[in-house]
Amino acid sequence: MQQTLILGNIITVDEKRPFAKAAVVKNGVFAYIGSVEEAKKIAGPDAKVLDYGNNFIYPGFLESHCHPYFAGDRLAGENPDSIDSLAAGRLQLQPAQGSVFSAARS
Repeated sequence: MQQTLILGNIITVDEKRPFAKAAVVKNGVFAYIGSVEEAKKIAGPDAKVLDYGNNFIYPGFLESHCHPYFAGDRLAGENPDSIDSLAAGRLQLQPAQGSVFSAARS
């Protein structure tokens, strides 16, 4: 049975205990989330250890946002590496608000 001990600042998304310092995963399923001491006992000496130190761990967190305007440029064949092309299009869309590109050029 493959077991993994995960150490770090775990955000559990559980109102009763929103944070933990360790987790144990057995065969791809979380078997325990809580203290480091208890997790080490449950995981055993042969468990694979993933130590994230003081970094945060978000279960199931996926960063999947996009910028539709830029994605549209890429689909339409614009060169995504051309800042001039992107800046010109952005200013045409919202000339009153300016853009990051115009601020960077000032």
